[in-house]
Amino acid sequence: MNRPPALLALALAGCLDLQAPPPSVTPQLTGLRANAASLDAVPRVPELQVSFDRAMAPPEASSVMLFREALSPALVTDARDGVVSLGRLANRVPLRVQRDASNPARWWLRTEAVLPPSIPLTLVFSERTRSVEGRPLTDDGDGGVRSTGVALQVIDAPSAGPVLTPALLDTPVGSDAALLWLRADRPVRVLRADGVTLLGDDRSTIPTRVEADEHIPEGLTRVLRVTPSRPLRAGVTYGWSVAAVASRGALAAEAVPWPMPVVAPSTREALRWIDGVVCASGEQALGGGCVERGDRAVVVRAATTAAAVARLELSVGDVRRVAIAPVGTTHRLRVAGLPPASELRWRLEAWDLGGRLRDARDGTIRTADAAPRVRIAEVLARPHSSSAQEFIEVVNEEDAAVSLTGWALDSGGARSVLPDGATVPGQGRAVIVGASFDPRGVARANDPAVQAGARVIVVRGSLAGRGLRDSGAELSLVTATGLVVSRYPGTAPELLPQEGVSVVRADTELDDEDPAAWVRSRDGASSPGGPDALR
Repeated sequence: MNRPPALLALALAGCLDLQAPPPSVTPQLTGLRANAASLDAVPRVPELQVSFDRAMAPPEASSVMLFREALSPALVTDARDGVVSLGRLANRVPLRVQRDASNPARWWLRTEAVLPPSIPLTLVFSERTRSVEGRPLTDDGDGGVRSTGVALQVIDAPSAGPVLTPALLDTPVGSDAALLWLRADRPVRVLRADGVTLLGDDRSTIPTRVEADEHIPEGLTRVLRVTPSRPLRAGVTYGWSVAAVASRGALAAEAVPWPMPVVAPSTREALRWIDGVVCASGEQALGGGCVERGDRAVVVRAATTAAAVARLELSVGDVRRVAIAPVGTTHRLRVAGLPPASELRWRLEAWDLGGRLRDARDGTIRTADAAPRVRIAEVLARPHSSSAQEFIEVVNEEDAAVSLTGWALDSGGARSVLPDGATVPGQGRAVIVGASFDPRGVARANDPAVQAGARVIVVRGSLAGRGLRDSGAELSLVTATGLVVSRYPGTAPELLPQEGVSVVRADTELDDEDPAAWVRSRDGASSPGGPDALR
């Protein structure tokens, strides 16, 4: 298996023979691998796989320990159960040890400790002098324990890739799919094309198909639903590898394999997990939840009676879209990229923290008729001078002019209705402002004037009814029939208002609710009605 630059493999080969006189024989290990992933120049050693030339004694009769120092052969040889000396116990790295059930000559070790590069490490192996597979070991004459060790060193990787941590691999009852719970240390996208490969301890390699490209926010857990190319076998422990791309970059990474047992399917409990929620204006009831129908997107709100993962699937013909919400009791799921005026099959599921399907609802829903493609393009929520200079710019992606009569800007229920006769030209822009806005700008405060010749639409009072919040707010552009055609995710941490800095939609290929589609303008270079001033 090829490793990307973000991962590093250290290999030491040979064989371990605890019968040889320890002082005169250099210990050798068969198939010892230490994988270190660079994380902001602080690599971790998430996994050690140790393979011996014969079956080792069970854990109660042997031990493996890791020390943050180079130990002399004499100290290691005199160790008792891996304890070198009381003075060196402070340098011991905590390990979780798992002996492979199907191969007693292979052990898995894992540590959560942060191990900086270039520090010396020593793995110490100890075994009581007793019969192993009918072959007696030579007594060392002092305590009945033999120890040997091998030196390792953490080496900084050439580049830092995303670190992905698996939590659970589960096969739901009545399903041929598997669920992989995955956590990322930075925003990443798991690629559908490459999918996830499962690696069995029976030496099997099972490619899988991921339902869709999955975005994993930093520090959050996502549940990937994958379909193995053949059934998983009971009693086999599976590791995994996955291809991912870090946000705003082409860095591909393959995660370190870590063994996970397949959780046996359990009987689904007859428990009502999806609980009813009160639908707001513009929403419709949907299987215990509420849905906001768009022409190309659908938003579903739901609640569960206990902490759960919610999953929404929408399909029509060959088009299938999936959204998965993180663990919680309230859930918001949005699926975009849908065809307008189409009848869709929907399925809403609730999964508990053990990976079991607890509740499911399904039915049909119809997307709204196609609406004019008018999008929010720039937002200035915190001008240098005063809130009067706030503005929202919209762009018309249609060739013909679009009437905005009866349309509104909504922010958490507070809204501004656009005046009769308001229009935005074909392939053009319009700047929406409050009644006190000065189109000449405020030169002394470095708030720019509206571009000459730009279309300006003035609403009564302040924008969105009460002005744009300095603490950030979500904005929606709503048609006269109540259809949301564009939404600005202003509560995202990376988009919170900064004085004199507007936020511009820079990537029109991404969904406008994706914070990655937006960037900040240059300080003092907001551009109402003109070309966007990007950094």
